[in-house]
Amino acid sequence: MKQVLIIFVASLVLAILGCQKNFTEKTRFQSKTIELTPSTFDFIGKSHNDGLDFVFENTFQKNRFSTFEDIKMSSVNYVFNVNTSTKFSKDDKSCFSSPVFDELLRKMARATSIDLDENGIENTLTDKQKKFIKSIGLQLTNTSLTFDVIVKNIEIIELDAIKELDENEIVYALCVSSVAKHSIQYWNTESGRKWYTFFGKPFQPIGTFNLENSARAIDWHNIAIADIVGFGQGFPAGVTMGMLAGGLSLGVPTFGGASHIGAVLGGFVGGTATGLTKAVATSALALAAELIVSYLSK
Repeated sequence: MKQVLIIFVASLVLAILGCQKNFTEKTRFQSKTIELTPSTFDFIGKSHNDGLDFVFENTFQKNRFSTFEDIKMSSVNYVFNVNTSTKFSKDDKSCFSSPVFDELLRKMARATSIDLDENGIENTLTDKQKKFIKSIGLQLTNTSLTFDVIVKNIEIIELDAIKELDENEIVYALCVSSVAKHSIQYWNTESGRKWYTFFGKPFQPIGTFNLENSARAIDWHNIAIADIVGFGQGFPAGVTMGMLAGGLSLGVPTFGGASHIGAVLGGFVGGTATGLTKAVATSALALAAELIVSYLSK
């Protein structure tokens, strides 16, 4: 009887160890199912651009004299009530109603430095993350290049980052660069032209400046910085690949019942919706400030 008990206990221990091993292998396998490429986090950048369309259609297109508050609340409405990846977010949107947030938006939209530490970033970025973002910023502010060349250069930087950054650094980096790539494409193609046409301003894409039109050109340095600072200020720096894999393995539900990486970030990773709201608002405000004199003044 004692021998039978010993054999039973030993079998039970082996079974438990086997389950633990399978769980570990499954967890590792889940993390490997997320293939990191320059397009893995495209949904972030696309959401940013869709948000700009939403803001334009629901503010200036309806009321040419839309205010700072109109742009801000339209951005909040898009992220928390319209965008399918972030509408399930648990982020606290009440913070967007505070005077402190208003002043932060103005500060970010007027930013002249890509140094995130100087622009109210509360997240603790690693040296590698800071270096990556500065590299992206240098590309965005190079007004001698056309937007498509800038996007290709950023993708090269992203590929290097995928090799060099740790699993707890890479998500933040690629999400920030996704916003940067899609933003520079938005403002320099037909998507952004409608803003200029609406206000009767010449549409002069980045990389097309010359001595004759430089005095009238949009300062893309300001727009680029507003995008990076806006998203980077809100998005959590410490999101890991393991967190995303865990969310995917749980089958996070999204609109229509699908499960994907956008739902994990947008609905369950605190800060994603906040970062996206700030990026959309600061980008729209920065361009409005370029088109409308003293738009950001109180």
